[in-house]
Amino acid sequence: PTLRSGEYVWIPKYEIWLHRLGIGAFKRGDIVIFKPPLGAPNSSYRLFGLWNYRPFFIKRIVAVGGDRVTLDRGQVRVNGQVVFGSISAYWEEQSCWDRESSLANFARSDLGGIPIQKELRVPKGEYFVMGDNRSPGGSEDSRLFGTVSLNDIFGRAKWAWLPPSANQNRTYACEGHPVAVL
Repeated sequence: PTLRSGEYVWIPKYEIWLHRLGIGAFKRGDIVIFKPPLGAPNSSYRLFGLWNYRPFFIKRIVAVGGDRVTLDRGQVRVNGQVVFGSISAYWEEQSCWDRESSLANFARSDLGGIPIQKELRVPKGEYFVMGDNRSPGGSEDSRLFGTVSLNDIFGRAKWAWLPPSANQNRTYACEGHPVAVL
C-alpha cells in the first residue's frame, strides 16, 4: 500500500491540462485522482437535498488504452504480463491477499447491466485503475465500475507525505476494521 488515510499528496495541475491538449499522457503505475463514473458504488452523494456531490477517488493506473487486462486469483496481468507483484507480495505477507472474490478474479463485475468479464480491453483515451488494497473488499476500482476517462481525471499524485501525527505503522489489520489504504 502506497497511501494511508491522513496523508497529503501534491498534484501538479499543469500535467492534466497538457495531457488533455495531447501533450504527454499518464502511464501505468501513476497514481491519479479522479471522479468515478456515475452509477459506480459511492460515486455520488446527495447534499442537503439540493445537489449531488461526486467524491474524488485515488487509485493506481494499471492499464492504458489498448491494453488487455486479465485477473485470476488476485494476480493482475496486462497484455499477458504479471504487473505490480510487489503489491501482491505485501498482501501475502499480511495474510490478507484476496484470491477468491469476484474482484480478485474478474476484470469487470456486473455493474449497469454489463456482464462479468474475465478479460477487458481498455478503450482508447481511458484508463483501468486499481487500488493497492488487495484485501477482501479492499478497493472500489475499475474492476467494479469500468475504465476511467481522461476527462474524469483531476491529476496525478506526484508526492505524498505524512503529517507528524499520522500512523506510520505499515502493517495491516486483516480482521476487524482495516486501515484505509490506497
